[in-house]
Amino acid sequence: MTLQLNIIIPFFTFVESSIEPGLLWAGSDDGLIHISRNNGESWENVTPRGLNETMISIIDASHHDAGTAYFAATSYKFNDFQPMIYKTNN
Repeated sequence: MTLQLNIIIPFFTFVESSIEPGLLWAGSDDGLIHISRNNGESWENVTPRGLNETMISIIDASHHDAGTAYFAATSYKFNDFQPMIYKTNN
């Protein structure tokens, strides 16, 4: 008998803060943004209100403030090809 495990990683983009080790940012292909302040032991959903289902394609953690990140998103799955750029302070 063979046991096969499929591991699904829901994150599309991932970055660690360059100024605070263990502060992790993750974005998914369904528009969610999560932050971990304890090296991935727990995660908090910090998705900005009103953000429709999008693909978070890039996250750039601020080099000046650990709680700030910039991210790019797209809604190409819904035939919306407008680029979206956001900033979050969590």
